[in-house]
Amino acid sequence: MRNAAARCDEDKLITELRGRLSQLRSVRSTHFLRRDSALSVWVGIRDHDRSARYALYELEDRIPQFPNVKVDFHVVPISPGSSLEAFIAADAC
Repeated sequence: MRNAAARCDEDKLITELRGRLSQLRSVRSTHFLRRDSALSVWVGIRDHDRSARYALYELEDRIPQFPNVKVDFHVVPISPGSSLEAFIAADAC
């Protein structure tokens, strides 16, 4: 179980990432999943949007570092009619 400092750092990071991600037009959805050893950040973008992918990689490089939080960052192209949540559920199987 994580300590209170790690949980607080995760909350700060999620708040910051939500703000940054909401400014990118190509982001269709986001999902944050807390796991024992890492915070998984899932970002759904328009299918095959290369410029969005590069913008997200730059954002990933600038993620604030918190010593108590390991971040696992995923960029997923989402086709029309699909959802990020469906992709995550299928990946968990």
